[in-house]
Amino acid sequence: EGASSIFNSLWNTVGWGPEFQSWFGSFDYDASENKPTKLDNQYAQILQQSYKAIDERDEQVGEWIRDDLLDTDKYSVWVDEGDKEVHVSIRGTKLNMDDIVSDIHVIFNNTSGNADELVTFLEKVADKYGDYALDASAHSLGGSELLEAGVQNPDLGFDRYNLFNPGHNPLWGLGNAQQAIDNDKFYWYLNSGDILSNTFASMVNDNTHVTWSKPGHSPLDNHGVQQWVGDTY
Repeated sequence: EGASSIFNSLWNTVGWGPEFQSWFGSFDYDASENKPTKLDNQYAQILQQSYKAIDERDEQVGEWIRDDLLDTDKYSVWVDEGDKEVHVSIRGTKLNMDDIVSDIHVIFNNTSGNADELVTFLEKVADKYGDYALDASAHSLGGSELLEAGVQNPDLGFDRYNLFNPGHNPLWGLGNAQQAIDNDKFYWYLNSGDILSNTFASMVNDNTHVTWSKPGHSPLDNHGVQQWVGDTY
């Protein structure tokens, strides 16, 4: 996994990442089963809302209504009353000291230091919406935190975890990552040209729930949420 991730990163660094994937990759990016669904697009749209300041977030995405009583800077909660479903959204890095420190944690040991905070929040949501189907989506650093929280706390009551471009260091500490790969609750949204998350591109297997986005020449686009958004709601 480490070697594959490093060589993928090198090709992307010199600007030939998409060509490398075309020549040697094994992903059928255009296959219908590998493309995001409308629900996947809505998960990504909700993630975009969680990057906004609380007072700038939309009240509704599709059938999902935001529960503003549970809003925090990092998390937002969305409710589909018709289907009795609740969705938690966890953003990735912003340019503040707490997030930067968490990113450094991930680089050195593949833990963020914030998993306990996330677990406490997810338990709060489960207490409020115990009769609803629960799931959560997270991007980048948030994906690293959700991976750790979901693996280490199997009894949280959540049915599905969506990890969009989760950051991971391929050189050590892959125990939680492998457990998540082997756990049917985890769904992966990956771009094989993304330097920060391509550890998982070499770990997934035929039984993994994975949706692929086609790599381009922009490292920011390969890692960003926008690639998963699809049509606006």
